[in-house]
Amino acid sequence: MSHKAAVFIVDALESHSKPYEIRHLEFAGINLGELGIRRICELLCTNPHLKLVVIGTVSDPALKIIAESIPSFVGVQTLSFEYPVEKKWSKENMNAFIEAFKENEVLMDVKVEGENAKGFVKELQFHAQHNRKKAELSKYLDLTQKMGSTEKIFECVT
Repeated sequence: MSHKAAVFIVDALESHSKPYEIRHLEFAGINLGELGIRRICELLCTNPHLKLVVIGTVSDPALKIIAESIPSFVGVQTLSFEYPVEKKWSKENMNAFIEAFKENEVLMDVKVEGENAKGFVKELQFHAQHNRKKAELSKYLDLTQKMGSTEKIFECVT
């Protein structure tokens, strides 16, 4: 499978006026190339139903493409991909990815496979935890607003 498969799948998913309610998209172990990654990212910016996406191997230029798209992701909560064996990611693109991840409040977890990505993963996990706490607080505040007071919330919980 190649980038053409990703392009074909994304084109099929985008061909309808209403987004498909597919929740999981997986390309594990596949190098989709920059074009394939770009098309997947475009889909993640428009389809609110996709919650888990496994991209496969991500090159340094593809990492930059993802970083540029992350702030606009609308539904994906877990993004998973693999560190390339043959060529390392640049610090510049890893930092761009981390900064973009901080801007997205929908993405709750990023999983990166590969021994050389441990420090990068550790920082991503820190920001993922922050996003999860922010989401929990937002749900609590929404519930408080709907219920009218915190006392009513505790009545409903007990």
